[in-house]
Amino acid sequence: MCGPGHGGGDAQDSVDISQAVTVTTACNSTTITFSNTSGYAGVWAFGDGTGTSVQNSGTYTYAAFGTYTVTFTANADCVKPAGQSVTTSPDDFSVTAADVTACAATASLTAATSEPATVVWTDLSGTAVDPASVGAGTYIALATSVAEQCIDQDTAVVTLQDSIDISQAVTVKTACNSTTITFSNTSGYAGVWVFGDGTGTSVQNSGTYTYAAFGTYTVTFTANADCVKPAGQTVTTSPDDFSVTAPDVTACAASASLSATTSEPATVVWTDLSGTPVDPGAVGAGTYIALATSVAEQCVDQTRRW
Repeated sequence: MCGPGHGGGDAQDSVDISQAVTVTTACNSTTITFSNTSGYAGVWAFGDGTGTSVQNSGTYTYAAFGTYTVTFTANADCVKPAGQSVTTSPDDFSVTAADVTACAATASLTAATSEPATVVWTDLSGTAVDPASVGAGTYIALATSVAEQCIDQDTAVVTLQDSIDISQAVTVKTACNSTTITFSNTSGYAGVWVFGDGTGTSVQNSGTYTYAAFGTYTVTFTANADCVKPAGQTVTTSPDDFSVTAPDVTACAASASLSATTSEPATVVWTDLSGTPVDPGAVGAGTYIALATSVAEQCVDQTRRW
């Protein structure tokens, strides 16, 4: 009798064993785990109308996912039945970790989970890593769902390469008074040239390209390889009016000086008609050639003077 006694009997309080009776579910499973550490023997009723057990601890599998009230009733007077409501459900919790290929010294790791979760990153030895800055290697994303503490994991492979600069091996040259350029790639990488006029391309390492009109164009070579920087430059094709003018000289002297004027900065070399260089500061009577080469674009012009 649990209450005030009659005819001299003692009174006892009802014993609460709920803290010693536990039921846990598993992710994506109809099986539960039950445990009674109260010290009282008794009967488990699993709430599906059929399942019972007299074991203190064990597992029970339901025929279907659902919500059930699990109760343990001790075989003793004055002990309160203990139990709880549990839900078994198909849990599709998952984590997906993305592989990374980057042209940098370090990379960042990212992972997506199918429901709110905490994600811990480790290397293959289990040592924790900072996902914001890792080197090349394989890493594990260990995710634990917030709601049911379900666990899943995935691996991410990080491949890192330095960016290769081939600009010194990629050249483009213009010609005076011409819409044709000369391009050259000696980097060892195959790739594609884009000539910047919206139409012209080439897969040759070297060659020439002729624009439809004079203008300024950006020429780019892009290698068919990861982590190689595109290389290029801006070129201007223009009708060049570079010229040299050498005045005739008439003098009453044993020798004369030659002079020449160029339309832009240039170097001038004087020769006789046979091509032999002469000193323009003192020449005799005859015909001489002023050969001028512009400093900027290496354009050439010449004139003869007597």
